[in-house]
Amino acid sequence: GIASPEAEITVTSGSNIPHESTYVFPATDLGDTTDVVFTIRNDGSLDLNLTGGVVITGVDQTYFFNPFSPP
Repeated sequence: GIASPEAEITVTSGSNIPHESTYVFPATDLGDTTDVVFTIRNDGSLDLNLTGGVVITGVDQTYFFNPFSPP
């Protein structure tokens, strides 16, 4: 039969980040900054549409700068 299109993404930041997992940011001294880059790759056969921005949650979310936050 004909295979249905599937959605599949891979998220990395130096190494693969498993689906439905969390990312532990490196320890950073107060007043210092640390850049972390996430790469999102479309491995599926459907178009990848990133909508709604990037949302940071958690107890210390106010300590993070998010240039892609939703309006």
